[in-house]
Amino acid sequence: MRRYVIAAITCIALTVGVSPAAASGGLGGVVQTLTGTSQETTNTAGNASSSNGNATSQSSDQSQTGVGGNASTGDAATDGAGCCGSGDATSGDSSGGDVDQSQSASNTNSTSQEASAVSKAVQALSVNVAVPICVAKTCDAGSIDQSNGNASGDASATNVNVTDQSNAQWQRGAGGDGSTGDATAGGSGDATSGNARGGDVTQSQTASNANETRQDASAASRAIQLVPVNVAVPVCVAKDCTAGDVRQSNDNRSGDAAAFDGNGTSQSNAEGQSGVGGDASTGDATTGGAGCCGPGDARSGHALGGDVDQSQSASNTNSTSQQSSARSTAVQVLPVNLAVPVCVAWHCKTGDLEQSNANGSADAWAGNLNGTHQANGQVQSAVGGDATTGDATASGDCCAAADTKPRHGCDKVEPKHPEPARVHGGDARSGDAHGGDVAQSQSASSDNRTDQAASASSTAKQEGAPSLFVLPCKPAPPTCRPC
Repeated sequence: MRRYVIAAITCIALTVGVSPAAASGGLGGVVQTLTGTSQETTNTAGNASSSNGNATSQSSDQSQTGVGGNASTGDAATDGAGCCGSGDATSGDSSGGDVDQSQSASNTNSTSQEASAVSKAVQALSVNVAVPICVAKTCDAGSIDQSNGNASGDASATNVNVTDQSNAQWQRGAGGDGSTGDATAGGSGDATSGNARGGDVTQSQTASNANETRQDASAASRAIQLVPVNVAVPVCVAKDCTAGDVRQSNDNRSGDAAAFDGNGTSQSNAEGQSGVGGDASTGDATTGGAGCCGPGDARSGHALGGDVDQSQSASNTNSTSQQSSARSTAVQVLPVNLAVPVCVAWHCKTGDLEQSNANGSADAWAGNLNGTHQANGQVQSAVGGDATTGDATASGDCCAAADTKPRHGCDKVEPKHPEPARVHGGDARSGDAHGGDVAQSQSASSDNRTDQAASASSTAKQEGAPSLFVLPCKPAPPTCRPC
């Protein structure tokens, strides 16, 4: 069982024509002509359009340049003048300035678009009734035109989005040079050189782009007629009857429906790093022993070229969701055409009868278009700092027995120098020279997710559309009577 809820009664038209001759109660010599009857009920919805347009541009440009300061000589000089002139020289440390650079860039965008367009025309209960009545000697009934028209316009919904995200990062760093850290001592003292170290370069870059786009376009064109009715009952009671044409129609049509989602996303990360580790000059220790306690020693310090440590991380994340729905729907539930010409006369002439019930849906179109571009460009260039020789040179001309007791304290074994005094004068031990290390790390990722759903429907539906024409039989002519 179907149930229909009547939302509105658009038009009820009732036309009744009554003959003046019938009203006066006579037939003799009366001729009646009825004019035509035209009835029309029209319900029309206009076009509906909805549109969203969005353009988003995001960019981060970063640049860093750093140069570590130079370190001048850290000298220590003593001059010992005695047998056991226990003067010493300890050099300070020489270190080139470090460079530490860090960059972080992030773009985040969220776009939500919803476009909805509806063109809707509804007729619930449209009724056309025509009852021309003719009672006369001669009747001429006019034509009858009846129509119920219901039409919805076009519906269009559009979403367009363009998103551009970019990160450009550049770092350039040079570690400061470390000049010589010398220690010079004369006499039986010792000298311990300080350390020479080139400045380090540390660089870090992080870039990320995150975008989320949601689009929903919905377009609907609906035309609905529930119970449009056409009724024509021309009644003619006369000697001669002429009935005009009867034209009846119920027309229900929906317009075009179009829904479209368009999205373009571009994401890019460009990262560049250039680093040069600072040079380290010689870390020398020089002693000369020229006395009875000549076993002075020399220990060289360390020369270390600056290290370079670089790290890059880039990521692109994009999520696109698109949903388009287009519906063109035309529904007629119970359109009725009824024509009942009734003729009671010697001579009856009935006109043409045209009856139609038309229900049609238009085109429905739904589309999704998405273009996503993701790119990560990473460049690293690094040169480890040079380390020049860390030399230690000693010369001694005073020899002592291996079991010689320390005199004046100058030959004693110091905690930081656990080895015993040398038999042969001074010696030279070279310090360590170490070139700068380079450590590089890159990480790049692109993540994209696209969901698209498009639905288009064109529906035309008619239920129970009867057309009925009833014409009573013309009476037979009377038999002749004798004069």
